[in-house]
Amino acid sequence: RLISAVGLKPGASVVELGAGTGKFTRLLAPFEFNVVAVEPAPGMRTKFAQLFPGITLVDGTGESIPVESGTVDAILIAQAFHWFATEASLREFHRVLKPHGALGLIWNLEDVNAATYVAKLHDLKVVHEADSPQYRLMQWKHAFDTQFARDSFSPLHDKHLGHNIACTKEMVWQRMLSRSFIANLDAASAEALRQQVYAVLERDVPQFAPDAAPDATVGYPYQTDIYWTFKL
Repeated sequence: RLISAVGLKPGASVVELGAGTGKFTRLLAPFEFNVVAVEPAPGMRTKFAQLFPGITLVDGTGESIPVESGTVDAILIAQAFHWFATEASLREFHRVLKPHGALGLIWNLEDVNAATYVAKLHDLKVVHEADSPQYRLMQWKHAFDTQFARDSFSPLHDKHLGHNIACTKEMVWQRMLSRSFIANLDAASAEALRQQVYAVLERDVPQFAPDAAPDATVGYPYQTDIYWTFKL
């Protein structure tokens, strides 16, 4: 939906900013774009390079994208813009985009309103957020409230899509563990949290009862939120 919303065609020049280890990059492969992946974390870049040796990968940030000015059809950012939602980033996006180039933002998050157990797992997770930026708080939108943003980009469009992902109990835990503030917990804290997660799943999800098969799955509810705008 995001690709069609921004009107990208095969061969388009795309910067994927905050590419991480390439989870979103893999989804872009069928579209045959010319992708430059930008990732500031060395460890992430190492893993990315192993998985996608044929894709150009560079060190960079939202405020410093190492590509020439006016050469990019679209900047796509998955699960990351809330970490660098500043006017400085928007100025850098505006620099590298072609006239009428697109900025596409996407987040995939659990739908806490779809099932009680999902809300319980969410509550276990947010205890560890501290003051780390979070998409759901919507503070990232303030970047588009500046005079520069209003003068330089079209109004932000959005679409919200619900869907389920088949997950085993371990996959539910691994998805929680993929959050940076959970991944950075010490071993003892992470194990304690894993046990709490398993307890909720085994108590509240029939498919995950203690005597269930280890490969049993549940349709875990998610909501995908997409936003897009164009360079003026």
